Amino acid sequence: MQRILLKLLIVDDKPSEREGIASIIDWESIGISVVATAENGLDGIEKARALKPDIIITDIVMPHADGFKMVESIREFLPDVKVIFISCFDNFNFAKSAINMNAMGYVLKPIIASELMDTISKVTGLHLKEVKKKEEEEALIRRLRENFPVLREQLIRDILFGFIRDENAIWNKIEFLGIGLRNGHYAVLAVEYDDYENETEEKKQLYSLKIKEYICKFCEKQSDKAGFFVICIEKSRYAILINIHGHEEFSISNFSETLKEELTAKFSLSFAMGVSKAYNRITEVHRCYQEACDALKFKLYLGKNQIFNYSEIYRGSNSPAALSTISLQNDLKYLMKTGDTEEIEKFAEGLFANESFTDNNHYIQYVCISILYCLQINLIELNEKPDSITDDIFAAFDKFYTLESIDDAKDRIKNLIYSISSYLNSKDRRRNKKVIEVLKKYMHENYSKDLTVSDIAEKAYLSPCYANYIFKRETGVTLIEYLTRIRIEKARYLLKNSLLKVYEIAEKVGYKSNSYFITVFKEHCKMTPLEYRDRR
Repeated sequence: MQRILLKLLIVDDKPSEREGIASIIDWESIGISVVATAENGLDGIEKARALKPDIIITDIVMPHADGFKMVESIREFLPDVKVIFISCFDNFNFAKSAINMNAMGYVLKPIIASELMDTISKVTGLHLKEVKKKEEEEALIRRLRENFPVLREQLIRDILFGFIRDENAIWNKIEFLGIGLRNGHYAVLAVEYDDYENETEEKKQLYSLKIKEYICKFCEKQSDKAGFFVICIEKSRYAILINIHGHEEFSISNFSETLKEELTAKFSLSFAMGVSKAYNRITEVHRCYQEACDALKFKLYLGKNQIFNYSEIYRGSNSPAALSTISLQNDLKYLMKTGDTEEIEKFAEGLFANESFTDNNHYIQYVCISILYCLQINLIELNEKPDSITDDIFAAFDKFYTLESIDDAKDRIKNLIYSISSYLNSKDRRRNKKVIEVLKKYMHENYSKDLTVSDIAEKAYLSPCYANYIFKRETGVTLIEYLTRIRIEKARYLLKNSLLKVYEIAEKVGYKSNSYFITVFKEHCKMTPLEYRDRR
């Protein structure tokens, strides 16, 4: 016997009809159990409420409550119940009402087993689809919840990196994932253990896991004072998002110093830390992370095993002009590419435009190190080795120790950008010269075809826009202008040395439209093709 899947309620005011429907099909053999019969609409509502059937087969015309009213009431507490209406009236309005109520079928009396069976098959088929869909949805929800730890960490990472800036979207995700972030103040502590590159790969992996585990346990002990969220950014660097809510006595400075002492004692390693300022909006967490990382850069010249507090770098000013690494990188990319002397001058002057920092050696050194850092990143992205361009990019770290003035810093920054730009542009010109030759050769060999800029650029594996840019930069004309010159030159030759008609010459040099060819020829030669031929 098939496993019982569905419960059936039969409603009809005639006992013989109820008994007939109950026996006309071997219900259990198709996975359906007749759980009850009801003699009218009110009886049907009561039994449906008690037994919660999956299917209802009901007459329409009944005392106390007709089939339509009964089903309308039942769907208030069983919205997914499947309904089959039966009636001895072949009534259009009945059928229309059944359709409006999303009935599975409308079967006329006397009931024929095969007709009822066809309708029941639709019900069971739909039920199986719904069960499968529900199981798939439940499986997806289970997998989603199993991945909540990963999703929580990813959300914290996205907030730190500034990938999500919409405040409502952030809080909605926090609520959905059950993350304990609350309104209050936020700060970020960046932790990095020194001498990472000197370790074996096995120790790197081991330390990465153990240090994060220890930081998490340390934060748990402080959880009555603030909320903590620990993310491993890289194998040697961790970010701790600190959420301070209602505990003014909590000291980030004391927290970082105690954590550093315990980490050093536990692992016998030295650790450097960058501490951000505190902000009161969740959307400013990205700024906290940027500040913590910027502060940590001071390890490069002040040494390892120290805590670098961002606010100390800008002490003496209420509104420090923090450098954005992303915008700095983009500005330097432009300057490295163009080598624009005037723009490089403006850039260097703008770095120290705020007079509040002109007497702050920490800030001056911070700016210089940020420039060096971004230049190195940009060069690496271009697959260039810094030491193959200039020794200054590394020697500059030492030279910045001996800065005598802001003007000295400006000059060294400008000279560094000039030297890198000169190298890159020189290399570009050598590479572009080969590309230009490929493009010219292709146009000379294929000028008679209907060419587009995309067709030409494709031969050098370049985008149309970039191909046009470098071609004009090197030759002074665009690709289409150069192609037109070739075509007009060929047309002039054919006009002088052949008897071909003008429209035939137009086709041979790549113009489908004779009138357009004449217009272009006249624009370049100040006369029509026939006038040019007559003058030969």
